[in-house]
Amino acid sequence: MIRLETKYTKRIITDNILKSIYQPRINRIVRRLKRKSAVGVEMTGWIKYVQNYDKKELKDMLRVAREWKKKQVKKVIVIGIGGSYLGIKAGMNMLRSDFNNKGIQVFFAHNMNNNYLLELLNSVGREQFGIIVISKSGTTLEPAIAFNLFYKRLIRNVGRAKANQLVVTVTDKVKGNFAKASKEYGWAKFIIPSNIGGRYSALTPAGMFLFILLGFNYRAIIKGAKDASKHLINPDLDKNDAFRYACYRNYFRTFHRYAIENFVVYDPGLSMISEVWKQLFGESEGKDHKALYPSTSLFTTDLHSMGQYLQEGTRNFFETTLYIKRPLRDVRLSMISDNLKYLNGKKLSYINEIAMLSTVHAHYEDGKTKNLIIYVDKQDAYHFGYLYMWLCFAAMASAYLLRLNPFDQPGVEVYKQRIANILKNK
Repeated sequence: MIRLETKYTKRIITDNILKSIYQPRINRIVRRLKRKSAVGVEMTGWIKYVQNYDKKELKDMLRVAREWKKKQVKKVIVIGIGGSYLGIKAGMNMLRSDFNNKGIQVFFAHNMNNNYLLELLNSVGREQFGIIVISKSGTTLEPAIAFNLFYKRLIRNVGRAKANQLVVTVTDKVKGNFAKASKEYGWAKFIIPSNIGGRYSALTPAGMFLFILLGFNYRAIIKGAKDASKHLINPDLDKNDAFRYACYRNYFRTFHRYAIENFVVYDPGLSMISEVWKQLFGESEGKDHKALYPSTSLFTTDLHSMGQYLQEGTRNFFETTLYIKRPLRDVRLSMISDNLKYLNGKKLSYINEIAMLSTVHAHYEDGKTKNLIIYVDKQDAYHFGYLYMWLCFAAMASAYLLRLNPFDQPGVEVYKQRIANILKNK
């Protein structure tokens, strides 16, 4: 399923030494989670959510998806910010050839820039389209502004009665603007449980309704996540690579004073997984001036712009590579140029794997940079569900090792309040 390779760290630390340092701390973290005494434990609903998926809500999502297909909805606007869209888009990109979308185009409205939103409005033109808006409160500026623009455009295009049949809200059960408006206007409403925060919510209806609408194997996604939630609550570092990864991160920061982790993928389709990783770790542990800075790279592309720095620049970082062993598709090469004939017959996936291993080896041996590799067995729906939960467990443990609450984000509220005060003329 998922395996953490640590042999490119052994000059300074081994798995056995790491375990001797961190196993007691991980044991305490898991004990406190099970006793419900851990800080922020009231926001760990995502752990059990996938184990007991709400069958009624799943049926309701399937029903609304069928109704939209009957109405021949061909364009969908997904409105959300941060965790309200990152996990969804990561799943779509990772599994991009693994679904039958019946010609549905998906647009994400995740920024309130005027050029960006007006260009998206032009994309829907005067056509019928569906709106999925994901927001617990309904007051966050980006989704509130985008929804206002697109809902009014939808009413202009198809009339208010039909427009209300083409809006799906994913929100709090009773609180917030969208919960109230859904009841008033008859919009379909699905629930993000109050004990699940945005960055841990991709497998709730926040992501699942779109996965169902597009024809993803949603049952396999749920199965992967369910298996992960059972496996990854085990505190034994010999059996839990998500927690072991969290311990390595903490070791590099605490004992070697690294400031940055560079998270690397080799498939553009995994770039949104990098963004999920960035938010999970950035928001979960970026507090009290303690955390590693989460940086991301797309190789081999970025090797031609940042490769020199990564090889010989300031040694204030380590690297983690996410690599999928069995990709979606592959091809054998047959080269035209005589001086490239040595590539003939080789699969492109094999060449990419050699590029990955060669880069890790060069950075480790010559660049003196510590490297971790996260191997995922296969690029499919099951492993997307498992990987998403794996990253959630790792981020939670990493924050707890820093003695932080993994589930709040008080710093985010500071700039939000400043914006609100200025716009309200205070």
